[in-house]
Amino acid sequence: MYKKGKQKVFLSFNKISGYHLTQVTGLKEENLNTDQYKWRVEEFDPNTHRWVGDYDDGKVMAIAACKPRTTEPMMDEICSKKIEKKYQWHHQINAIAKIADTLIKKGILTEEDAGVQEFLDQREYIDRALKNNELNKIARANSPHETYLTKEDLDNKKNNQLAGGLNTIIGRY
Repeated sequence: MYKKGKQKVFLSFNKISGYHLTQVTGLKEENLNTDQYKWRVEEFDPNTHRWVGDYDDGKVMAIAACKPRTTEPMMDEICSKKIEKKYQWHHQINAIAKIADTLIKKGILTEEDAGVQEFLDQREYIDRALKNNELNKIARANSPHETYLTKEDLDNKKNNQLAGGLNTIIGRY
């Protein structure tokens, strides 16, 4: 966070393209690297304003007047999280695995086909891990030495923490 109020803001730009790189405060002009960068020194409050544009066509603008920035990777991440919230990755893989199991059982795929033996080895390992996980859950739930909370317990805890809050009004959780 910057100091409040108007101050010297050092704006760095790529020396060749003029592309705006960053803005910082508290530098001394004699310490600026002019070999790789172009610089502008402007006076504004960096808490309320920012530089928009490049060296030749940029200007200081109020942050409130700037359009929000959205990038394709941001949108991809939002989409990915939305999908994973509904279908966690291991559930997605399990659905595909069920199809592969069916194809193998029907003889459409055989152990001689590429990747089938590796798939079968993975399924065997995963099945064993899932069985062991269930046994571990039972042991921990029955252990006098720890408190084990199920998914249902955690959901109830979260619901009790959030009861009557904003999420109740907007219907999210």
